[in-house]
Amino acid sequence: MIKKIVVVGMVLMLTACGGGGSGSSSGTSVTTVSGTASEGALITGARVLLKDANGKSAADATTSATGSYSIDVTGLSAPFLVAVTGNNGTYVTLAQTAGTANINPITTTVVALAAANSDALAVFTKLTPAQIATINNNYAAKTALVTTALQTALPAGVTAASYFTGYSGPHISDNSLRW
Repeated sequence: MIKKIVVVGMVLMLTACGGGGSGSSSGTSVTTVSGTASEGALITGARVLLKDANGKSAADATTSATGSYSIDVTGLSAPFLVAVTGNNGTYVTLAQTAGTANINPITTTVVALAAANSDALAVFTKLTPAQIATINNNYAAKTALVTTALQTALPAGVTAASYFTGYSGPHISDNSLRW
């Protein structure tokens, strides 16, 4: 019950959740991991780091004025762990393939549950191939756990899954939900 309350509380502080979609046109494969970084507000001007399944780092990216980032993953092996530090902490996400991977407190919660480690920065900085495999293997079940817990607190038309892959509809703000 306490975990559900914590997760629902995190939703209330998350205001910017839109995603920089990264799709592919016919015949063109996606070779980037991109998304939006937020922590209750957009994370702008921050360095975004990425490590692949073998612990190899990609070239860093910087979030834009809209919180979006894009990192070229050509030559790297999925899955990818992505991290950014905002004003309120360090946030991580798992990109199981190239494509869209938003970074926010919700994705950080899922990665922490999947890694069985609440220290997001430690998970990223000390990442081993075995650890990222464990996170990847546990990610779907932990995502389902978190999204089920969140769904009851979200406004109509917003799905918890949107926080992982991008969302362009109404956003949650401090004024949108009242106790």
